[in-house]
Amino acid sequence: MKKQIHAVALLGVLTLLGMVIIPSLGLSATTTSDCVGKPYGYPGCPVKSASSSSVPATCGNGVLDTAEECDFGKARNGLTNCTSACELLYCGDDIISPSLAEECEPDKEEMYVKDPTTGELTTEIHYLSPSCGVVCTVPTCDLQNNCNGGCKRKFNPACPASKTSESSMSSTMLVSSFNAVSSVNVTPAPSAARAPVAAAICGNGTMDAGEQCDDGNQINTDNCTNSCRLPICGDAFVQPWEQCDDGNSVDTDACSNKCKLPACGDGIVESGEECDDANQINADNCTNQCKLPKCGDAIMQPGEECDDGLNNSNASGAHCHTTCKLPKCGDGVMDMGEECDDGNATNDDACSNQCKLPRCGDGVIQASEECDDGNRVNNDDCNNLCKLAACGNGIREAAEACDDGNQSNNDSCTNECKKPLCGDGFVQPGEYCDHGQSNGVDGLCDTTCRVPSCGDGIVQSGEECDNGRNNSDTFPNSCRTSCRKSSCGDQVVDKGEVCDGTKDCAPDCSAILKPAAPVQTQPPFTLYGIALAAFGSFGVIAYILRKRLHSLISKFAGEKVAQSLDDIPLDEIEMPWHKW
Repeated sequence: MKKQIHAVALLGVLTLLGMVIIPSLGLSATTTSDCVGKPYGYPGCPVKSASSSSVPATCGNGVLDTAEECDFGKARNGLTNCTSACELLYCGDDIISPSLAEECEPDKEEMYVKDPTTGELTTEIHYLSPSCGVVCTVPTCDLQNNCNGGCKRKFNPACPASKTSESSMSSTMLVSSFNAVSSVNVTPAPSAARAPVAAAICGNGTMDAGEQCDDGNQINTDNCTNSCRLPICGDAFVQPWEQCDDGNSVDTDACSNKCKLPACGDGIVESGEECDDANQINADNCTNQCKLPKCGDAIMQPGEECDDGLNNSNASGAHCHTTCKLPKCGDGVMDMGEECDDGNATNDDACSNQCKLPRCGDGVIQASEECDDGNRVNNDDCNNLCKLAACGNGIREAAEACDDGNQSNNDSCTNECKKPLCGDGFVQPGEYCDHGQSNGVDGLCDTTCRVPSCGDGIVQSGEECDNGRNNSDTFPNSCRTSCRKSSCGDQVVDKGEVCDGTKDCAPDCSAILKPAAPVQTQPPFTLYGIALAAFGSFGVIAYILRKRLHSLISKFAGEKVAQSLDDIPLDEIEMPWHKW
């Protein structure tokens, strides 16, 4: 049985004392002195009132809190020797716990005693160990609080017929966990009379009191032994379902406590085994041959990259080295495909970290090299001689636009290996000037390397604008040939102007001024006279033509020609007898 905690942890110490002190019942020793030495519940002695138990609120949090005997966490409580109510299970708690491999619970008796410290009445537990018949062993604990054994059936010789189980019992005091009781029911308890145990005769074919079975035969290896006990592992009788039974509790000898012969995988380290983890996992801390894992056992364990067993080798071409590592550059072993392997991480020595011999173009700068970019491009930052790019070596490299290999700045390639351009500070062919960054600023040289002038298309100092050939003194909104912006008064109507340059134009070119009208009530005389003369002339001509036409018609038609109203006197026209 594994080591217990809390109350059970005290078992070892108090076992040596031979006493289990139960918390005081709360009565003075003087009033209850007659109860000392009596079994609990003796008539006239106080008894403990029933106490209600409740699960602590903190039970299941995995932390041992007040009022808890144990706490392994919500997921494990109830599956181990810690209940879901955070109470410990142990041998002697009156609960047969299969998880603790218990077969029985030992008989015990609670007795009234006097607390040696307070002098008050309390109780202690006495475990009863019968000397014959079927008994249940009690646990033993040492001073280090390690408790072992107990709660196993033990088959003593059958009790004589003249004795009872009660008279054959010897009291053995053992420490036990006992819950404290804070109140006492002083009502006298009824006497606890015990019935005698009937005499048992093993082998009569009748299961008497104290017998577990009785098959009436003398065969120890069937379902009932000759001591009328049910067969169990450890009774020294090899049953059909057992491989062995040596009748002892030594687990590492020739027969385990499960009555199995020693075998790798039974969870018991036996003779010839280095380990035994009772599983079939070969790549853990114990192989399936019950050997500790090691490089060369042909089993790839955690931390190993390979394991070919006896085939592990450091020779060239080996699949797995003797260190159970796969061949790789830097392991100190020159494998296939490697030019060298010095086993270090220094890249610029006689063997690179790619296990290649040093050479220009391998990407590793060696002592004799200025650079090494790992390529065969000659005109980048590092040429094929592993020299840094330099202007003037006659090779166009990296960011160079040209390289003529001379020291002249005024030819087709400057000494900075750049193509000539306006603004580089050198007067090249076709340039009139070149003041570098001062071009277009100092007024002496424009950004095209020409002497600045109006109409060159560059706005120089003192110019408002300059559109080059597009400068115009007649086109609206243009830059004028004087390099001045269009404005009111330049004789050109620009955007936003109504007029520009005329006498009737406003000073800001925003409107045309109209002259003041003359003060007259009638049109001028000349106009009226001309109109009246023209009208009179038209009337005279019309009259003459009409008369002439009428005369010609009368000549040919005679008197029948109707007269015009114009030919009839006015008084005739007004006469009533005429019918016109």
